[in-house]
Amino acid sequence: MVAVAATVPALRAGMLKPIVAITKASAPRGSGGRMLRHAAARLRLPRPVVLGIGDAFARPLRAALTLITVLLGVATVVVAVGLPRSFDLINNSETGAGNYQVVVTRSSAYPDSDVMRVLNAQPETARVVASGGQNVIVPGVGDPVNTRLFRGDSSRLGYMVVAGRWYSAPGEVVAPAALMHDAHLKIGDSFTGTANGQPLQLRLVGETYDINNLGHSLFMDIATMASVTPAVEPFLYDVTLAPGSDVSAYVRRVAAVEPDLLDVRASDTSTIAPVKIIDLVLLILAGVLALIGVGGVFNTVLLNTRERIHDTATLKALGMSPRQVIVMVGASAGLLALVGGLVAMPLGLSLHHVLNDVISNSAGNETPPVAYAVFNAYELVLIPLLGVGVAIAAALIPGRWAARTNVVEVLHAE
Repeated sequence: MVAVAATVPALRAGMLKPIVAITKASAPRGSGGRMLRHAAARLRLPRPVVLGIGDAFARPLRAALTLITVLLGVATVVVAVGLPRSFDLINNSETGAGNYQVVVTRSSAYPDSDVMRVLNAQPETARVVASGGQNVIVPGVGDPVNTRLFRGDSSRLGYMVVAGRWYSAPGEVVAPAALMHDAHLKIGDSFTGTANGQPLQLRLVGETYDINNLGHSLFMDIATMASVTPAVEPFLYDVTLAPGSDVSAYVRRVAAVEPDLLDVRASDTSTIAPVKIIDLVLLILAGVLALIGVGGVFNTVLLNTRERIHDTATLKALGMSPRQVIVMVGASAGLLALVGGLVAMPLGLSLHHVLNDVISNSAGNETPPVAYAVFNAYELVLIPLLGVGVAIAAALIPGRWAARTNVVEVLHAE
């Protein structure tokens, strides 16, 4: 790969006539540099900045390759910052983070009424949402669909609503995208399911995000199922505690009531291992590509500075100070990073959206809008500006070298 990449410049160098190399080696090619220099001059920018802006695109092909490295680096940083935030939002939705702190599971030998009596007797208990399950046959879906039957204010559990609304009355249901697609349903449709061998009239009012069963679940009030299965009872209890409560003490106290019949644990809100691995890989990839981008800017500025050392020496002979030389080189690097960063931001955001959709669709869901909007406005400005700052810092090395150049030695050598 390296040999192939080196072939084109090697052939060009081999065919270049000596007189052309001597007379044009330091001259910038193309009109891009001159046009930028004239545009910057009309804006009345400082002269060193004008010269640096012109140098940035003096070699169009080299500048284009540098912009590609910057673009990849910044776009990957956007994805590496955005995807973990989207994952956290989805993970919090699935685990109820911040919405309930304790999960209680009862054995069938321990009555539902006794569980509620125990939980309501605890002074820290602020809210209990109980849930159970029941299979429902949905027209158009081959396998029976598992339902989540809630008793209590399930809208407070933190499930993300992708479209429509959460159910608010018996007979209303919400479902993930995969079930809606397979059953050919859209929000507002009514359909007849079958539970316990009896017809069940349902109306779809919303689309939710749920990774369980690859998006093949129904969410409804337990009263909806009670119309055809009166004996259905919840077995899982999501408990919200009052602010400042000691979760560990609460878990120990409730578990001690019936240790053999009640499974009491703190809600697990940790991110699952595969997501942690993806986050780490993205972070490493973003770091590597960002370094490559910085290296590309550094390499371009270094080559441009060395090629134009005669011009720089002439400018110094005419009165340009070492500080102005450094500003000139820094302006060249800053412009490359700024252009690359501005192009990379929409590309990175688009890639972030696409990856969100791919991951959500693989789990039978559509991406909720909130998972897209994970950047603040100031962050969208700060990321490319940080890239500019890093590029200017990298340009200090060739800039200081050019500033220290001995004018007499350079002009004498020329």
